[in-house]
Amino acid sequence: MIKLNNLVVEMQTQNECWKDGRMLPSVEGILVHATATPGVNARTFSKRWNRPGIEKAVHAFIDDIEIIQNYPWDKRTWHSGYNPNTGKRANDTHIGFEICEPPGHTYNGGQMVNYNPIKYASYFNMAYNNAINFCAYICQMFNLDPLKPGVIIDHTEGYKLGVASNHSDVMHWFPYHGKNMDIFRKDVADLLEKEKKETNDNTPDNYAKEAIDWAVANNVLKGDLSGNYMLHSNITRQDAIVFMKRVYDLMK
Repeated sequence: MIKLNNLVVEMQTQNECWKDGRMLPSVEGILVHATATPGVNARTFSKRWNRPGIEKAVHAFIDDIEIIQNYPWDKRTWHSGYNPNTGKRANDTHIGFEICEPPGHTYNGGQMVNYNPIKYASYFNMAYNNAINFCAYICQMFNLDPLKPGVIIDHTEGYKLGVASNHSDVMHWFPYHGKNMDIFRKDVADLLEKEKKETNDNTPDNYAKEAIDWAVANNVLKGDLSGNYMLHSNITRQDAIVFMKRVYDLMK
C-alpha cells in the first residue's frame, strides 16, 4: 500500500462545509487545484479556512513539505464551484485538493506575473511529487484508474467537462516546469504500477518456477485484482478446491 509519511490531519470543524455534513455518494475522481496565493503554505491555509463563515473547502492542502488533510476523504467538500452551462459540480463526485504556490509573483487576469521557474524549481518538484503521491494514495484507496477520462482532472478541465467553475488552475503554473495534466496522470499511473510490482508476491522459488509458469499459462493460477499471485501465502480449503477444479477442467 502507498503510504503518505508526511500526512498531517487537521480537521476543519469550524468551517461551514464541515457543518453541512453531507458525504460523497461515491468517490469517482480527484480534482487538482492550485491556490493562486503566492507564499502561503499548507499549514497556514489549513488554519485560515478553519473558522466560521468560510464557505469553501478542499480535502487537503499540499506544499513542498507536507500534506494537510482537512476532511474525511469521503466527505463532500466545496471546491469545484458551479458550472453555469450544466448546473453540475464535481463536489458531488470528486475529492479536491490545493497545491500551494511559492512566493515571489503576482497575478494579472488569472496568469502569473514575474514567476521565476528556475528559482522555484525545487519547490515545484517537491510539491508536485507530494501531489503525485497523494493522488496515487487516493486512487489505490478507492480503486480509481488515473488514466481513465474524467478521473484525475484540474480545475480547467473540470470547467470544460461541465463540472466546475471557470478557473485556469493548474495549467497557469505547470507548463513553467514542463508539466501538464496528461504527464501528471501518467506519473500517478507509473507510481501505482511501480508500487504494485514491489509489493506483489509473484516471484517463485527456483524449485517451483517451472510449475508456476505452467499454472499461470494455463489459468490454473490467477492473481487477485492487482495481479498478485501471493505465491508464499497459505491457501484455504476453498483455494485448494478451486485449483483442483481448474486442473480438472484443463484435463477435460
